[in-house]
Amino acid sequence: MSALGLSVGTLVMLLLLLFLVKAVVGMTFAVVGWAGVVAFGLLVGGVATYAGTVVLTDETDFWDALGTTTLSALATFPVAWIPGVGTALAMLVWLAVLEHRTPGEWFAAGVVAAVSWGVAFAVTGVFALFGAHVDAVGVPGV
Repeated sequence: MSALGLSVGTLVMLLLLLFLVKAVVGMTFAVVGWAGVVAFGLLVGGVATYAGTVVLTDETDFWDALGTTTLSALATFPVAWIPGVGTALAMLVWLAVLEHRTPGEWFAAGVVAAVSWGVAFAVTGVFALFGAHVDAVGVPGV
């Protein structure tokens, strides 16, 4: 229950941050620049990874989840661009990073991946409802 409340509260904070950024830079996300888009995407991916990790254990830290997301983004980048098999390879690399960084075995990493992917899909969908294209950096396929 508390994890759900934290996720909803975090989503509200992300939406407020998005509107603030849009207001400051003249109603376009492109002006923020590449670094701002990547940082915001990592934040969205970090929230998704945090939500996935909270399902397994109560002893999670958002900064650990953000570190896992950053490591996932760096690890999947070289393989995600391979035509035909890039997405599948990126998913496998992402799962391996999650298995390495989360407590438990491959099954636990699969649970974290499934929840993370669902949360990232939902968060990016909510942003799309408000007209903003946001990627969940570090969560392949979203």
